[in-house]
Amino acid sequence: MEAAGEYCRGATAYVNMEPGDCHGDYTAVSAFIKAGITRLVIGIRHPLQHLRGKAIQTLRAEGLQVDVLGEDIRSISIEDTLKSCLVVNAPLLYRSACRVPFSVLNVHGAALGAKEVDATRQNLGWPYEPFHIPDEVKKHWSRHTPEGAPLEAEWNAKSAEYEKKYPEEAAELKSIATGVLPAGWEKALSVSILHTHQKQPMMLQETSQKSQTMLNALAPVLPGLIGESADLASSNMTLMKMFGDFQKPHPKSATFDLVFGNRVWEPFVTGSPSTAPPLLCYILCFH
Repeated sequence: MEAAGEYCRGATAYVNMEPGDCHGDYTAVSAFIKAGITRLVIGIRHPLQHLRGKAIQTLRAEGLQVDVLGEDIRSISIEDTLKSCLVVNAPLLYRSACRVPFSVLNVHGAALGAKEVDATRQNLGWPYEPFHIPDEVKKHWSRHTPEGAPLEAEWNAKSAEYEKKYPEEAAELKSIATGVLPAGWEKALSVSILHTHQKQPMMLQETSQKSQTMLNALAPVLPGLIGESADLASSNMTLMKMFGDFQKPHPKSATFDLVFGNRVWEPFVTGSPSTAPPLLCYILCFH
């Protein structure tokens, strides 16, 4: 729609399923409104209960005509179209109904075996031992050292100035950058466990419930805690009750909604321990 520009004004858009994201400036719902779409034809409503009908309600409140196949549009000729919408969204419909993922092969996150690693080395022409860095690679990357030295000195000077002006914020930033946990952080867990156990014994809670209890106990005391759960936070119990979703109007939030899926987030999570600052990352899905 962005590429179509003014051609969208007054046009009718067709989608096979109701959008699941309807809050924020960078969602499908916002895109329809900003583009000037006047009518939206939807194949099926969103199968997840907490999202069903929300986008439709929002769009209608904005003045768009929203028609749902089988509800607002009824005829024999649309049956095949409706079936196609069901087929293309089968994985999500299956998960919504059965509460388990729609999988064919269990290869999610599987590590390469020794044979696969050897085959990859041969294919890349990489004869070196594991974790060995050749001298030419070191030389190539070290060429940036002279350029980076004055920049690092400038950064350190600005950091010292910032620390004098904003001591509390600087201390928090330093805690995140060094990976040193705040003093007494573990007390938050003890208090949370006791409070939760008084309501319902921990051994009777599902693992997902325990996970949400711990996340919400740690979030206020661990400023570097950050995570991603796509649009599934309400189903896999990862909602940060004191934060909203990380979007332009809420930059201090700690939960990212990535519609691209976990494959985009995984490199960030697995690589964060080697970065500065080393954020405390978690990633959850419905597997």
